[in-house]
Amino acid sequence: MAARFYIPPTNWLNDLLPEEEAKHALRVLRIKEGETIELFDGKGRVAEAVVKTCTNKSLQYVIIDEQSVAPITPSIHLYQSIPKGKNMDLIIQKAVELGVAEITPLITQNTVAVSGSPAKKVEKWQRVALEACKQCKQPWLPQVNLPASIDSVTADESDLKLVASLRPNAVRMRQVVSDHPEATSIALVVGPEGDFTSSEVDSAEASGFIPISLGELILRVETATLYGISALRYAY
Repeated sequence: MAARFYIPPTNWLNDLLPEEEAKHALRVLRIKEGETIELFDGKGRVAEAVVKTCTNKSLQYVIIDEQSVAPITPSIHLYQSIPKGKNMDLIIQKAVELGVAEITPLITQNTVAVSGSPAKKVEKWQRVALEACKQCKQPWLPQVNLPASIDSVTADESDLKLVASLRPNAVRMRQVVSDHPEATSIALVVGPEGDFTSSEVDSAEASGFIPISLGELILRVETATLYGISALRYAY
């Protein structure tokens, strides 16, 4: 299987791999002249290319075949409350493998304090998303947004808006999907350890989010997220 490399859309017309990608190709993968590689721009464009020349620091290629791949539908925007430890890395990696279109980290009342610069965190999470795209051959690179409050979900305009909930009025996922068979965009909101507060869920419901049940058992944050995305992918 050909090695896969990311070319930003603004650099697509160049014939050189970006510096970091070239370093990985030459020093780690030991790519040689004449080998076939795969390129993608994170916007659905993919190409097969042949390595033309290699130096210690650069790799030049020639594209021999190019195509555009439509995004997966329905598109899923994951609003993820930031969990403890490194679980956010795992969630982003697996969410990308399951084809989410966008990820917005949430800071909620029950979110454990997040240390470090938010911009640095997002930069790291975007790298995790990129590596996941390379691994699973996802041609669309999801955008990881800056952390936001739960109030940010009120502006979402998806066809179907869901919030994972432990409330008695939560509707089973199967029923919600059955009631919305034509949805082309979905927002999924998942809370932190300790769940959302009542006021946070009230705010989401007031803006059109449907509280959904993920079953009888209490799931860990990462399990709830991946279960929710997988169920939606299966249903649609």
